[in-house]
Amino acid sequence: MKKILKILHLEDDPVSSELVHARLESDGLNCEIRRVDNRKDYLEALKKCDYDVILADYSLPTFDGLSALIIIRQKCPDMPYIFVTGQMGEDIAIESLKKGATDYIMKSNLARLAPAIIRAQNETKAKIEHRKADEQIIKLNRIYSVLTSGNHLILRCSTQEMLFKEACRILVEDGLFKMAWVGLAEENTHTVRPVSCWGCSDKYLDCIKVSIDKVPECKGPTGQAILTGRTIVNNDTENNPAMLPWREEALKHNYLSSAAFPLIFNDKPIGALMVYSSEKFFFDEKEIQLLEAFAGDISYAVKSMEQEELRRIAEIGRRQAEAQARELSDKLQSLVGDAFIGLYILQNNRLVYVNQRMAEMIGYPSKDLMVMRDISELVHPDDRALVRENIRKRIEGEVPRLQYEFRMLKKNGETLFVEVLSSYTTYGGQPAIIGTVNDIAARKQLEQQKADLYAMITHDFKSPLTVIIGCSSYILSLKTKGMDPDVHRMIEDIQYSSVNLHNMIDDFLAFSMIESSGILTLNLVPTDFLEVVKRVIRDLEPTAKAKGLSLIERFSDNVPLVMSDQILIRRTIANLLQNAINFTPSDGQITLKLDNVATEENSYLVISVADTGPGIAASEREKIFEKYYRSPRHKDTKGSGLGLAIVKAVSEAHGGRVELESEEGKGATFKVFIPLGDNNAII
Repeated sequence: MKKILKILHLEDDPVSSELVHARLESDGLNCEIRRVDNRKDYLEALKKCDYDVILADYSLPTFDGLSALIIIRQKCPDMPYIFVTGQMGEDIAIESLKKGATDYIMKSNLARLAPAIIRAQNETKAKIEHRKADEQIIKLNRIYSVLTSGNHLILRCSTQEMLFKEACRILVEDGLFKMAWVGLAEENTHTVRPVSCWGCSDKYLDCIKVSIDKVPECKGPTGQAILTGRTIVNNDTENNPAMLPWREEALKHNYLSSAAFPLIFNDKPIGALMVYSSEKFFFDEKEIQLLEAFAGDISYAVKSMEQEELRRIAEIGRRQAEAQARELSDKLQSLVGDAFIGLYILQNNRLVYVNQRMAEMIGYPSKDLMVMRDISELVHPDDRALVRENIRKRIEGEVPRLQYEFRMLKKNGETLFVEVLSSYTTYGGQPAIIGTVNDIAARKQLEQQKADLYAMITHDFKSPLTVIIGCSSYILSLKTKGMDPDVHRMIEDIQYSSVNLHNMIDDFLAFSMIESSGILTLNLVPTDFLEVVKRVIRDLEPTAKAKGLSLIERFSDNVPLVMSDQILIRRTIANLLQNAINFTPSDGQITLKLDNVATEENSYLVISVADTGPGIAASEREKIFEKYYRSPRHKDTKGSGLGLAIVKAVSEAHGGRVELESEEGKGATFKVFIPLGDNNAII
């Protein structure tokens, strides 16, 4: 069902509004229009600002469109606003656009309205998305700045007091949060004691009580983060029931959202890092992940300060992480530019790195993927052997890189078609595989749609054509006496055009098979080439005779059965013979040969089609095998432009080739060589 377009129409003439509505409906826009004609009703309609577009007359008895434009730009700055008026001078139109109008349409030209509305909606959507993207980048840059400062903080802080104070300062000054504080759990009193704060105003922490006991004060973000060891987010202080004990005081300080991140020591929560924002719904998934990393750094520093040995290990780990990060940066430099491609490093059948895009594709958090014991857990059972074999080939050096498709299993159990491009590398001094993963579900769907299209063409186009060709051939074969010569000629034209169209469809289907897969997939069966050639001659002989051409057959007596794709071979021979018929003038001659030919490299079955046509210029002999190529000398000759391209593709798919012998003005001879190796010739 189409979305209903909600339109506010500032118009004093009901008839004009109805005309607009009718025009939009006729142009395919399903819309709902509310008409207002004065300032009061206009302001009332804008209370929710939930319209998709505003249309406005320039002049009304008690109001005007420019005043309405100024109001909407203040209330809903992104709302598309289009003047639809009976008269508007150029100066006024320019002034209205400067003041924020999206467009202006004359009532006498309502045909422009629907396109203008669609364009305005698209532009508005793009503008909003661009602004949101910019805001998200700024937001994430702040958090990345916090993480960077946090890394330095761990190295230069020697006490917990200094660590907590600096962490809160970084969050407020670098992260631009409204307030941050750290609280530690008191086992004896079952309360949370604030130990450091930055950005606190009017002794906020002195006015609140946070508990880790079974009382209402433990149900807020801080108490729950310490009790559960999980991040707790409050994105709406005003309406979150868990914030009831602190709501009034928090709203006084404009703390509209907050998040609590547990601080862990020896696998046990010892406190929490609290972060506050003056915006509702401020904390999204990415922001939370980065702040969790920051809180994790603080937890790690606390642990290091408690145990000298752990601090030494932490230093080694940090250096290793930095070395791996630098190594990873070098390995992925050519890949990370495209954020829409999944990236991974595989070592010992385990993922040691995945980027966010790959995690999103299969619905797992990155950390869950990194702890999986075997990559096969993510591969469809039917494809696991393929994936294992390809991993072996790259690790053992059989191939430097490999590109292939398989099915992955998403976390929710769904199957995802992916394409992998991977190469051998080393990571941490050990053999590894680095690669990209691309979601090809849309491509697979398109391939299915193409297959459905080819099936439709085969059934809905070729079947009627076959009937037309058959009936016209039958009528012509009757040689009915007394038939009007013009009628006889028209039936011949019907037959010729139908055969030509039938051949073009066959060419299109054959070449589409090549383009869709990059190669021709052969269905090899024992093939009697002599029978195939004779059948093609029977099919096309009426066309040749109608043009006054002679068909000469010269076939070897010892033609073996050959393993080939019988349908594609028949298509190849038919294309060569049809080309010869098309380009050979009336009363000309076409010779078909079938011979066994032995060369130094192999034995071949050679199908030869020679004509007495105009020949092919030397400059065109390579080009004629390109798809859709048409010689400038024969632009009026009908055909798909695919025939010889298919001949070349089919010959090469069978391991053979096609050769051309021609001299301009003396005809042309095409030869198709099909190998008669041990796997091909069977008799």
